[in-house]
Parts: sequence; C-alpha cells; structure tokens
Amino acid sequence: MEKDIREEIFAALKDGNSKQEIFDKYKESEDNNVLRRFLASRPSKEVKNKFKSLNRVIIVLWLAILLIELLGILIEIDLLSVASILVTIFILFKLDVFDGNIYMSSILWAGWGIFWILRELTSLSTSLAPEEEEDIPLLLVTIAFFVLIKMIIIVCSLLIKRKAFPYYSWFQPKKDDQGNFQFE
Repeated sequence: MEKDIREEIFAALKDGNSKQEIFDKYKESEDNNVLRRFLASRPSKEVKNKFKSLNRVIIVLWLAILLIELLGILIEIDLLSVASILVTIFILFKLDVFDGNIYMSSILWAGWGIFWILRELTSLSTSLAPEEEEDIPLLLVTIAFFVLIKMIIIVCSLLIKRKAFPYYSWFQPKKDDQGNFQFE
C-alpha cells in the first residue's frame, strides 16, 4: 500500500470516518486483503479515544523497562541486551501509533522478559560470592519490580487486544465466512 494512501486513511480515521466508508472508497484502487488488514490494525476514532489512557499506561511501563535495560547496558554490554533494547524501542513506536498488530508481540515480549529474568535469578543464586550475598534483598526487590511491570504490561496489552481489536486472532485479523479479513 502506498504511503500517500496510508496517510489519507490515517487522516480519515482521525476525522472520525467509519472503516467501512474508508474501505468502500479505496477498495477499487487497492488490494482488498492488504486494505482490510491495514484497516484492521488501526482503531476507529471512538475506540482510540476509549483506550487512549490504557495505551499510554502501556507506553509508560515500556519506557520504564527501556530505562532499566539502558541502565543494565551501562553495567555490561552484550548482543542480547542491545537486541532487547531495539525490540523494546520498536514496540514503543508501534504502540505510539496504536498499531493493532503490536499488542500480541508486546504480550509475548513481556512474557519472555519474565521468563528470562527468572531464569537468570536461578543461575545467579548459585553463583554469588559470599561478599555479594548482602545485595540479595535489593536484587529481589528489583526483580519483583521488573516482573510486576511486565505483568501489568501483559494484562493491559491483553485488554486492548481483546477489547479494541476483537476481530484479531493471534497475529492477524480473523476471516469472515467469505474468507475476507475482518476490520470491524
């Protein structure tokens, strides 16, 4: 889909036009499946306004995670940390434009983060030197805070995915009886 048409669709949604009106306008000039998938990934004006605050909460929480990751990279830089930061930044950009495609990825990335930190915790508990054992309470509080943030991200992302984009399955819109992607 051309950038000009995407911008026109963004403007039409922002002005409050219905997705069906937009689809009817562009269905002759664009591939219907591409147009349907694009419309499915963007909320209507009403839905966007209804879930704007919750989306902002998710963004703020991902920014907190990004800050933690950036602080961690100051201690030790490795390829996994850089990749994690890049994925988090990508998620933040997609959340900022309220892209319906990103919420499942946000859930999975937050879940992976919880799994990874708990895995690291088990390996760390066996490798601490005796003089480092006094840092364990601070470490546990930090990990609990990290896991709590990720759990809140998962719950909020799931709420938006289910309520703002109910026609979405895991990573793409559901199909109707005729095999067309649903967008409303």
